[in-house]
Amino acid sequence: MIFVVVDLHSVQLVKDTLDEFKELSGLSVNHSKSEVFCAAVPTVLQDQILSILQFRVGKLPVRWHPNGVLYQTYGHRVVYDAASNLHAKVSSVIHNKEWCWCPARSEDMVDIQRKLSLIQIKESDKVVWALTATGIFNCAATWQHLRSKQIEVPWWKLVWFREAIPKHCFIGWLAIKDRLSTKDRLLLWGINVDPICQFCRQYMEDRNHLFFKCSFSNRIWKYIMVLCLVSSAPEDWDLLLEWGIKNLKGRSFRVTLCKIAWWATVYHLWLQRNARLHAGEVKSEEQIIKAIRRDVKAKMEAIKAPASILHNTLCNNWHILLCTA
Repeated sequence: MIFVVVDLHSVQLVKDTLDEFKELSGLSVNHSKSEVFCAAVPTVLQDQILSILQFRVGKLPVRWHPNGVLYQTYGHRVVYDAASNLHAKVSSVIHNKEWCWCPARSEDMVDIQRKLSLIQIKESDKVVWALTATGIFNCAATWQHLRSKQIEVPWWKLVWFREAIPKHCFIGWLAIKDRLSTKDRLLLWGINVDPICQFCRQYMEDRNHLFFKCSFSNRIWKYIMVLCLVSSAPEDWDLLLEWGIKNLKGRSFRVTLCKIAWWATVYHLWLQRNARLHAGEVKSEEQIIKAIRRDVKAKMEAIKAPASILHNTLCNNWHILLCTA
């Protein structure tokens, strides 16, 4: 969900950011599932916004009348029928705590005025965000209202945590959900591709093979786990996920390092897979490991931890300067 001020420059900036994200990740916005929510936005400006984003119009639960937002429900004609203007407030039709409308001169206005008795007039005209107890807009409450509610998954803390690298964990989340566009999925979609793994060139590419049954990715994974002082991490993805849920609990320095290293490995393997498939660019195991170490080091050096034999050993492995202050 993205909140943006209503001006074309800001909207274009959002569009450019989404396009850049597509180039970096290979993931594009699904226009059929994306919506623009506008509140008190003139029709001309709304049309310009839609032409930039190419999304459909969504509807926000913002209203004062039982029939909803009158302008959206009845169109511009309702402004003329009410002898009002586009920017009029509700207070303009209230006098001494009573409704004060011009005589109805259309069937729409008859319907609007007939339902006014259902509305309680209070001391002042103010905007109230119905989704919160205080009536004040809140991003968290809005998100909770709009999102689909599902049962909490046991692995969410593995991928979503405060120290996480967002782009790494996003790819990790897709991997957990088995939503990466691996070749087995492309074939199911009817796309004719060479099904063989880009790395080992021996077996069909799917999520479980890529992470980490493939001989190429497995060597990298084992190397990264050695740096983390881990010898028990399974190679099978489903077993690995169970292992992570059981063993990577809490927010200790080592747990955080293991999770960051895990998703950095997934991210850079997926990045290299795409580079080989789409651009013919090949990196060696050493180059991929170097990129993983770089990202992990940059993140972990900002995390404070007390000096100990374990922490010092981990930092020596990763060439991290331990932050104890």
